[in-house]
Amino acid sequence: MKMRVCHLLGRLLYYIFSSKVVHTSDDNNTDMKVTGEESSRAENCFPMEIQRSYEEQDCLTSNISLSSKNDEDYQKANLSHNYVKKRTSQGSIIPLTELGCSSTVWTVVKNLIDCGLMDFRPDESYPSLQAASEDIHLMLRDPERFLFSNELILASGENDNMSCTVTPDIVKNKLYGRGKEKTTIIDAFCRVASSGESEAIIIRGWSGCGKSSLVANTFVPIRVAGGCIVSRKFDEVSTMSPFSVAISIFDKLCVLVKERNSNDEISDIQEKLVRVIGTNLPKLFHILPNLRELFNTGAAPSNLIQQQQVDSGLNFKGLCFAMQGFMRVISSKSSPVMFFLDDLQWADKLSLGLIHAVLSDIKKMSTVFFVGTYRSNEVQQDHVICRFTDSLESFGVGITQMRLDGMVEEDVNALISDSLCVFPRICRPLSSLVYHRTRGNPLFTIEFLETLVKHDLIQYSFRERRWVWDEDKIKEEEISSNVLHLLTTKMGTLPARRQEALKVASCFGSQMSKLAVDILSKSPKYSDLSHELEKAVRDGFLEFVGSRSLHDELTMTKFHHDKIREAAYGLIHCDERERYHHDIGMVLYSYAGVEVEEELLFSTVHHLNRGVSLLLKFPSEKRISIAQLNLRAGTRAIQQSSFKSAYSYLKVGVELLLEDSWENQSKLSINLYFLLSKAAYALGSIDDAKIMLKTIIEKVKKLDDKFDIYFLYIKTLLSKREFHEAFETCRWILSELGENLPIVLEKDKINATSSETYSMYSGLTNSEFLTMKENKCRRHIAVMKFYSQLVTVSYHAVPRQMRQYYICMWAQSNLTNGFSKLTPTCLATFSCVLINLNLDTKE
Repeated sequence: MKMRVCHLLGRLLYYIFSSKVVHTSDDNNTDMKVTGEESSRAENCFPMEIQRSYEEQDCLTSNISLSSKNDEDYQKANLSHNYVKKRTSQGSIIPLTELGCSSTVWTVVKNLIDCGLMDFRPDESYPSLQAASEDIHLMLRDPERFLFSNELILASGENDNMSCTVTPDIVKNKLYGRGKEKTTIIDAFCRVASSGESEAIIIRGWSGCGKSSLVANTFVPIRVAGGCIVSRKFDEVSTMSPFSVAISIFDKLCVLVKERNSNDEISDIQEKLVRVIGTNLPKLFHILPNLRELFNTGAAPSNLIQQQQVDSGLNFKGLCFAMQGFMRVISSKSSPVMFFLDDLQWADKLSLGLIHAVLSDIKKMSTVFFVGTYRSNEVQQDHVICRFTDSLESFGVGITQMRLDGMVEEDVNALISDSLCVFPRICRPLSSLVYHRTRGNPLFTIEFLETLVKHDLIQYSFRERRWVWDEDKIKEEEISSNVLHLLTTKMGTLPARRQEALKVASCFGSQMSKLAVDILSKSPKYSDLSHELEKAVRDGFLEFVGSRSLHDELTMTKFHHDKIREAAYGLIHCDERERYHHDIGMVLYSYAGVEVEEELLFSTVHHLNRGVSLLLKFPSEKRISIAQLNLRAGTRAIQQSSFKSAYSYLKVGVELLLEDSWENQSKLSINLYFLLSKAAYALGSIDDAKIMLKTIIEKVKKLDDKFDIYFLYIKTLLSKREFHEAFETCRWILSELGENLPIVLEKDKINATSSETYSMYSGLTNSEFLTMKENKCRRHIAVMKFYSQLVTVSYHAVPRQMRQYYICMWAQSNLTNGFSKLTPTCLATFSCVLINLNLDTKE
């Protein structure tokens, strides 16, 4: 009964949609005649097997009981059946598509009519009226996709005599089956915004499962809710160190703050930053270059803004403390900040440590929502991510962990239905094949579909006006079950120049700046790089970020997915990669030299250093020039507290030095060795730092040129607990600077020195004390620094009474030579001595 009702409804709909039917109440009346030309055209468009199905339907319906034929609805529907019957008998049935109807309308009508074949009906015929209702609802809900898309494809084919290449518009930016996860992320952000307490969400899953797309789909509602969003990704092959990536999110935040706030609000932010961060602000300017732009309106004290020379960056603890203060000022309940870091599996301990410090700020005065994603199949239990999440929980930070698996089969079917513009019930057999091959991985599913199209296993039928496929052929076809292999094979069919462009882009990591493209394009070897990258964008491998073309200064060329970049990089043979990076670096270097722009500094050095064995074969002049470039990059990295990157740059710089460099390039040699030892010390490689510092001490003759070297050398001795050598080194340097200090002294003389020092300070008025001269003499400042180290070492190397004596001599030197940045430490230490002596510390 259900099939008969569907069949009659189909006949009725055909009758309604057919504009050539003349409706009469008499079955014997003839319909409008179809001309010979129309008949011929209809026969060509309407296959004979469908015509035969209508003849079979007529035989079936002729056996229906008279009682059912007396049914009023049946009698009305039979008018259209007679029309179909007569057209069939004449061999001139005209599909509704020939009468101006959409192919999807014709599909609905035909599938309903086919229900009349009962047990012999085609697979695509409707099982019930409910199924037909669902298809009609889809046409009403999304007419662009289910009513008009196929007609546009047909039009393009007809205009080109049906010889054009037609490809489906496969949906890539829509989420399927992730509604619950999306809601979880948005709800967590709302909690942060309402409570003012920081939270974190960590999302794990296999590569290509849609982690990044899920988070990106929450950006719009979060921005509408007032969130300030900064996103970056870690990269396996990148010119930036992981720690630089973590730093860059704070730097980018400075730009957004300036864009989102009025001048009065920015002035208020400036005043708070100066108050909270204080004297560390100049160092923070070097770590966050865009922070200086935030201060361009001049609200900050001029001495902080104008200070250009910063010897080194903050140590890690100092940086964490500064960033905590920075986020307390920048974020609030009215302006919550969302940080999104993708691919945490490539993050390092320092990067996650900095994020941890901000989220677990003990004062709980920052409002930060952190979202991180990582590939679960590339992370072991001892990875820093696991320790990061455990530590956040122990600090009481709200953390939600989510796992993304592949799409379920129904979601895969929805994706294919949307992509091919066919009803879900029709493409379900195809979806089942795709799902069992890809396990619902979104990236793999999309690439697998594109491969099926490329192999003509999914084709557009101009006769049926929709996409068609053969399940049996798809089952038989040998298609790789590895998405990386699919991508590599796909790229292998591209023209050689386009493959070359993708290789170059992959060497820069996940994205490549316009400046890099412009400079490389000046070289004959890469002259068509820009043009080929734009073609690669149209091919779907890349996308432009910031604009729709490379003509915009802010444009970045970015790979759609890490697996695509990985496949592009895989086109370069392993044995050729060193040379490939080197060639790119040499082009960047040849057009910019040592004065390469800041934006490309790290990229240029990174590529050059990948071919360090080739650099060692260069002429002396060029080796020294590239060593200077590495020194510049290393210095900049240290200012940004990126010591790991600095170490790699400076190490290559040292390797490039010539045998006579200590005689002919002494300044370059000293700077490279010293900064390399500083980076090694910061990374915990104390022995390496100690060896390099000893080398400098041996090579440099003047003591005045070795103050900083000795100061760091003594720190390495302290780290190795070599207290006696550290003490003797401090004492010797101070004696060379005119401060002769005994090793042993009688107690009475120590107490007398303490009383003398006390008298020197107690005799000063407040005004005299506050107006004392500032110590600017390099030797005098060195005296204060080495006294500071001597006092520290004395806690381990000498009796308590001698430590008291050294502290008093330090205080006297401070008063004699003038104040310096070590004065507060000196006076605080001296006050402890006075307390032990029961003297009046108030004076």
